[in-house]
Amino acid sequence: MSDSYHSFSPGSPFTVSVGADVEKMSVSGTALNFCPIDQPAIITIHSVRHDRDLKVRVEGPTGQMLPVSLKPDGGGNIVVSFLPREAGEHLIHVMFRGIPLTGSPFPTKVYDIKEITVKEMPKEIVVGKPVTFLGMFSFYNFYCTSFPFILLLFFL
Repeated sequence: MSDSYHSFSPGSPFTVSVGADVEKMSVSGTALNFCPIDQPAIITIHSVRHDRDLKVRVEGPTGQMLPVSLKPDGGGNIVVSFLPREAGEHLIHVMFRGIPLTGSPFPTKVYDIKEITVKEMPKEIVVGKPVTFLGMFSFYNFYCTSFPFILLLFFL
C-alpha cells in the first residue's frame, strides 16, 4: 500500500453534525401554558426524526420527576405526554444531544378545575355564542386574578 493511503488530511479528524439542528427545533402545545390535573398533558417537539438523542424531563412543583412518554408522529415530530397529579408550576425540560432547546425549561401552570372561582360573568349570555369571563385560581404561591375563560352554551 502507498503512504498516501495512510496519510491524514490536514485538520483531521473532522467533527460533523448529522441530523436535526437544535436551532431548527421548536415546541408547541397547550400544555406549554396551562393544563388540568389528572388529564394527559401533551406537547409536540417539531423537526426531530427520532427520540434517540432527545431527553424530556417534567419536574413537578415539589421537585419530583413525572413519567414521560415520547412517540414519533411519523412526520418528523415527537409527541410528548405526561400526567400531572398535583396543581402548581411544572417545568418541562427538553434537550437534544445534551443541548437545551431554546426556552427550556418550559414552565406550565397545572390547575385543579374544582378550585377555579368564576368572577365577572356577563349579565347577558346568548345560546350558541362564546362568552368570555374571568376566573381566579391559586396554587403554590401562584395567584391568577385575570385568567380569561371562554364558554359556549348549547341547549338541546
